[in-house]
This record gives sequence, structure tokens and C-alpha cells, in this order.
Amino acid sequence: MKCHGILRRRFVNGYICDYATESALSTGAYVLSMGLALSAWGYLDVAFGCTTLTNSESLVVVWMLLLLIALSSPLLGLFVVLVINHIARASLKEQGWHGERISGFSHSSVWLPPLAAIFLGVVSKLCLSFIGGMIKDSVDVLYLCSAIDEDNGTTRNQREHQFDSIVKNTPDFIFVVVPVHDGDSEAPIATGVVIASGNQSQK
Repeated sequence: MKCHGILRRRFVNGYICDYATESALSTGAYVLSMGLALSAWGYLDVAFGCTTLTNSESLVVVWMLLLLIALSSPLLGLFVVLVINHIARASLKEQGWHGERISGFSHSSVWLPPLAAIFLGVVSKLCLSFIGGMIKDSVDVLYLCSAIDEDNGTTRNQREHQFDSIVKNTPDFIFVVVPVHDGDSEAPIATGVVIASGNQSQK
């Protein structure tokens, strides 16, 4: 209930933080997946001797639209890719293809490189979205911790002071001051001077 009250008082700031984080991460994942898919498309065109990126412009537009839709909804896109691949393989088998490698211009040249590129883009989008979700959750937790600190009147300097106090009260703590030679990077490092140790640092 306390966290609910804190977030209710800071609803606008929390919404902006959440929306900005989600937009940046989702856009980054979309752009990276698109770039990876297009790179894979070009590479597979060269590897299989196809011309799907340079020939038959109408089909290029169709494949690009399918890629955009698949990246917008990765699970649906993955299902569509598998269905198209199944239909295409069945069509080739009806024409006498039995699984051997097909090179050069053939029926497979029309669908193999773009479909493989879309599949790779969809898988990369799913992975990047998962990583982005973890980052978003971390940002939300950090924002909530910051809001709790503000409600309690705790600042960063106070937290650092409390941490310093805990460290200085440990039995093996040694406070050492090392002289610094200004402007002389070649000067040897001076020997440190022990100022206090253990609980003496607080006296």
C-alpha cells in the first residue's frame, strides 16, 4: 500500500519515465532487428545466387511489408513465416524437389532469402525485446527506490555518509592519505600516511 501511495503521488513522472524507457528500448530493438534482417537478406541473395533485392520490385515491396508486420508482432510474424515456408516446400515437392540443394535461379529463389531474413529478424526481435524488458524492469525499480528515498527525505549524500560510517567502524579499516604530485606524472608514488584505523577514525 505504501508503494501504491508513492506511485500515485508521482504518477505523471512515473508514466513519463516508463513511456520514455519503453519507447527507446522498443525502437532500438525494432531498428536493430530490421538492420539484421536486411543484412541477412543481402547475404543470402549472394550465397544462393538470387536477385530478390534487385529483381521484381513488386515482390520486394511485398516482402518488405511482411517484414515490417512481422517485426511489429514477432509471434504472429513467426507463425506466418512458418506457414509460408510449409506451403512453399509443399509446392516444390509437387514439382519434383526432394530436399536437394537448389542453386541459381529457380522457384526457391523467390522466397528463400527474404523468408529466411524475416525469420532471423523476428527471432532477433524476440531476443532484444526480452532483454529490453529486463532493462525496463530495472529502470522501474530504480525509479521506485528514488521515489521512496524522496518520501523519506533521504539524499544521496546521506546514504554515502551512512556507508562511510559503516566502513570506518569495521575493525580492519585503515584510513590512509597519499600525497599527490600536481602536474608531474613521472614522479614516484609517495608512501601513504596512516591517519587512523578501526574505530579511531571516528574520534
